[in-house]
Amino acid sequence: MTPWQVKQASQAAAAGYDDSRWKQGKDPLQMGADGDTTADAWYRTAIDIDSAGMYTLRTSGGGDRATLFVDGTIAGAGLINDNGEIPFTLSKGKHVLAVFTAHDGRSKFYGVTGVMDSIDNKGLFGQVLLHSGKPSLHVLTGWRFLKAGKKEDVTQGIPSPEATGWTGYACGKDAFNGKEGYGWFQTILPGTEPGISQVLLNFKSVDENAVIFVNGKLLGRHEGWNQPFSFVVDHMDTMVRPITLTLFIENYDGGGGIDQPVFCDKVQSYLPVTGWRMQDGMGDPAAQNGWTPLGNDKLAAVPCFFRTRFTAPAYNKGHHPIWRVTNKGLGHGSVWVNGHNLGRYPEKVPINGLYIPECWLNTGMNELVIYEEDGKSPADVTIEAEEAASRDDEVQGS
Repeated sequence: MTPWQVKQASQAAAAGYDDSRWKQGKDPLQMGADGDTTADAWYRTAIDIDSAGMYTLRTSGGGDRATLFVDGTIAGAGLINDNGEIPFTLSKGKHVLAVFTAHDGRSKFYGVTGVMDSIDNKGLFGQVLLHSGKPSLHVLTGWRFLKAGKKEDVTQGIPSPEATGWTGYACGKDAFNGKEGYGWFQTILPGTEPGISQVLLNFKSVDENAVIFVNGKLLGRHEGWNQPFSFVVDHMDTMVRPITLTLFIENYDGGGGIDQPVFCDKVQSYLPVTGWRMQDGMGDPAAQNGWTPLGNDKLAAVPCFFRTRFTAPAYNKGHHPIWRVTNKGLGHGSVWVNGHNLGRYPEKVPINGLYIPECWLNTGMNELVIYEEDGKSPADVTIEAEEAASRDDEVQGS
């Protein structure tokens, strides 16, 4: 291959970038809202901070990965699924926040009919909050499950923790073996700091209706699957310890249980972050301007395009190698050969790279372009023949 070239793809993070033509909303719009169905999107807004220090940006929805920039400089990164939090530091004054998001695919939801945009949100979506200090969300674990006989059991009182039949349970598991059923789910809430009297319980989804109790007292009821909901628990500082959280779940179709994580968080002062603009897409991989030689300098962890050229032999029926582009050393991204998109990497299955269809290869010189979301070096990327799929009729004697 010829020496690599590089082109930055993070211009949208710059403080002075013109985003006037981007799609706008009070809260960020989910990826794809502007009609682009690719797996990458940028978001921008402005904030004004009264005092310097550690802050945490919290998303209420969307996914999967996010990189946060403050005034054009990377400030933090993380997963934004399940109420993701990104800690970072801020100085006093006005700042431009830019968030690059990317996802690794969508669920098929083969049993769902109708509009899909309320089920599997990607990018940033919904309300975004900023609070002073470090991340404070706790994922609730240590769940137990006890099967109930009928819906009316919820009115008979919560079973004793020593009752026969309680078993360990992990969120996301089907507690009812794919059948209609009812059951109790229970765990212990974590201790709170002195002076904290309220906590927020945030449920991403239960399948499909739930009645919620804290220390045996009814907190509320929620109906519906795959719909986030929350409850505030008051007077935590005066409750008898340990504080027990109990759910009674009604499942009427297929598998059921607590199908997504449950979070606990102390109630504190949040600053809603509003006035968002968004644009999907990664830029044009075929654009010829902006390329520079890739040197030995350490790359920043920002989206980049990489380009090189390689030679391929003539195709013939007797000797027919199957070529792949390996993604050694890379993070997440997409690959093009001669302007044709081979797909995204990494693959979900253990293979050694992306297949290059023979009809897209030229005899002689070919162009390879990589969009690398994590900014990792392409130095170890190669074009390799896959022995198991290739053919050499002369050797085989056929």
